[in-house]
Amino acid sequence: MLGLGYLIVDDAEQQLRNERLRLVTSGAKTLASGSLDALVTRDYELLERWVSSVLLTEDYAYAFLANPAGQILTHTDLEFIARYTKPVRLNNYAPMTREIPYRGLTVTEVIYPAMLGDQHLANAHVAFYPGRSNISAIRTFKFYALILGSLLLMLGATLIIVRRHTAPISQLTQYVSQLSLEHDHPALNSALLEHQDEVGMLSRAFNEMEIRLITAFEQLRNEEGRLRERVDERTQELLLANKELETFSYTVSHDLRSPLRTIDGFSLVLLVDYAEQLDEEGKQHLHRIRRGTQRMAQLIDDILELSRVSRTNLIMTTCDIATIAQEVREELEFNQPDHQFQWQIADNLFVRADRHLLHIILTNLIGNAWKYTGKTPQPCIEIGSITQADAITVFYVRDNGSGFNMKYADKLFKPFSRLHGREEFEGTGIGLATAYRIIERHKGKIWAEAKPGEGACFYFQLGKINPKNLI
Repeated sequence: MLGLGYLIVDDAEQQLRNERLRLVTSGAKTLASGSLDALVTRDYELLERWVSSVLLTEDYAYAFLANPAGQILTHTDLEFIARYTKPVRLNNYAPMTREIPYRGLTVTEVIYPAMLGDQHLANAHVAFYPGRSNISAIRTFKFYALILGSLLLMLGATLIIVRRHTAPISQLTQYVSQLSLEHDHPALNSALLEHQDEVGMLSRAFNEMEIRLITAFEQLRNEEGRLRERVDERTQELLLANKELETFSYTVSHDLRSPLRTIDGFSLVLLVDYAEQLDEEGKQHLHRIRRGTQRMAQLIDDILELSRVSRTNLIMTTCDIATIAQEVREELEFNQPDHQFQWQIADNLFVRADRHLLHIILTNLIGNAWKYTGKTPQPCIEIGSITQADAITVFYVRDNGSGFNMKYADKLFKPFSRLHGREEFEGTGIGLATAYRIIERHKGKIWAEAKPGEGACFYFQLGKINPKNLI
């Protein structure tokens, strides 16, 4: 067992010595090759740094550089080097190893030639103490060397793998970031398209996507040009139609009203100046003529107003519906003072709208309530508001008049549509259509709820602005 242990220890020490020899040989080689530039330029300061860098641990004895003649160029311990060393001549400039006494101990010296092509510039001498090694040192050295080597190997393999995969991805990312449909951009690297892995599949997919996008973009650009041409054409047609509508409105306003005024005026002259010469049937005919012309004039006014509200520019301001409703009430009571109504008008009914058009809305809605409560014993008109769950305020005009059947509610806001006969209630059927058109221009909506004989309630909302924020 002792012999085996000795052999193991001796073998370990020999392995350590051989390992040290290889390391020193490598150091001497490094010193010889690394100092070539300094030898050529005779930079002794740089030579000294090279020599000092060789002595890594206390196991190294000395190091120096000498020219082929044996003259020491730089060193770490001149006194002892000059005493114990002698110039050597290398055989065929091959490295050599020798054991010499140094400070009472035997050191192993490695001599390595510094060659620049065929020119022998110097010899690198590095010596170490082979007897200072032990089994623990070699085991520790080998253990840490193994760990370090493994870590370096793993790190190197990881870097290679990462670089192999990230480099194409980085190129692909750069390509995608520079991709533009409107400006020139670098083409995708063809090498990426040739990859047979996921990166290649992704690159080819991006390349195909780019081709499709560019094709689609060109089609969209062409379609955009055609659409712009169509828009220009439609705009011109619309401008022409508006101009024709203005011309028609002017014609209706002047040319059609003039004959109606003439008919109505001469009918009135006949009734006043020739009343004694007319019998009752003749007078009734003249009254019918006057009512017809007045109704025609009113219809013309309503149609013109419907046309104007569709074309006029909106002037948005903060309006109080309560104030406007009071104005409409005063107008109705002034024109028909015999009507006695109960009014309920809430305060602070603020909304952002065009005040003139808002006045037309309330004139039509309140006027309808006034008209359809004319036969009610105790007529009542209420103007107020309610707040929905989304904090949007809805305004309403409610009455207790004749009401209507809800199955005909879809006809309420169509021009010339009437749910009651002209003999029962007067009107042209344009008022609610005008109110609907104005509210639609304000991005709002209007609807109604009613029961026959129990009255009706018209709700309307102007846009999505909370009127409470306007107070």
